[in-house]
This record gives sequence, structure tokens and C-alpha cells, in this order.
Amino acid sequence: MNGSKIHTGSSADGKTKVIQTFQDLIKLAYPSLKMIGQTVYTEDMVKNTMRARMDDLFKDDDHTMSEAEADIYNMIVRRKKQNDVTSIADIRSHFSKKPYGWYMTAILYMTARLYKRGKIEARHDSNVLSDEDLLSNLMNNRTYANTMLEPLIEIDQDAVKKVKALYQGTV
Repeated sequence: MNGSKIHTGSSADGKTKVIQTFQDLIKLAYPSLKMIGQTVYTEDMVKNTMRARMDDLFKDDDHTMSEAEADIYNMIVRRKKQNDVTSIADIRSHFSKKPYGWYMTAILYMTARLYKRGKIEARHDSNVLSDEDLLSNLMNNRTYANTMLEPLIEIDQDAVKKVKALYQGTV
């Protein structure tokens, strides 16, 4: 594979050698697959994430964001800077291909986490979606093309304090 010898291990079983070789081939073809980790994401995990109340303590903490969440968020931000809208269908299309190879439920889970963190906003036909509306759209693949995701504008807290001070006349 990729110009190197295949080391199949010490197993004499042909089936085991084939399985191990295919696992190596998947790792080679989809190097970004490791971003989503070993967790098997389910629809229930997506539903629980959307229905849970996110802790305000970690809402704006970028250090607790997983690598996969950060990658999806960066794609949304990059497309916004290019004046391009990003739909769930766009995210699905991008992250299910090489070099990612992520399955749909993992993509939906990461998107739900970004939404609950307050990093993105979801719209359907220009209407802002609530938690339950977005959950409904995430569970219905017919709405993926019309559900748009946009990064939320982050406001510098120092600038807010300065404006408050100016408004109160303490500057």
C-alpha cells in the first residue's frame, strides 16, 4: 500500500489478515477519520445534545472543542468570509469524502455541539431555528439543503465594557 510492504501480523487466519489489511487501507485513504475518535455516534446522542442545556461555563471555551468540531466550524467561517452560505448538505458532502470519510451521524453530532456551544446559528428559509426546530431538521434529510448554518459574530468583551463606560459617561 502506497509503495510500502504490508505487515499483516502473526495471524495465520486469512480472514483476519484481510480485515487487518483493509483497516490499514482505510487509515491510509481517510487520514482525518481519526478526528471523530472511537465513539460510535447515534441519533440518540444528537437528540440528547440538542435537548440538553449547555453549561455556560464552557460555552465560549474554544479549548474544549474537539478537533472535528473545530474543523466544521472553520469550514463554516471560511465559506462565510467568501460570501458563501453553508447548508447541512454542504457539510455532509465535504466531510463524508476524502480525507475525512465521516459518517452522517457523526457530522450531525458535531454540528449539534457547535450549535449548543453558541458558535453557529441555524436558519431554514431565512427563519432562525430554535433547538427543537434544528433537531427536527437534523433528523430529516430532506431539509439539509435548506438549513443554512452561519457563524455567530463574537463580540469582544473589552469593547463592550468601553462602550458601556462611554455611554455612562465615566470615560
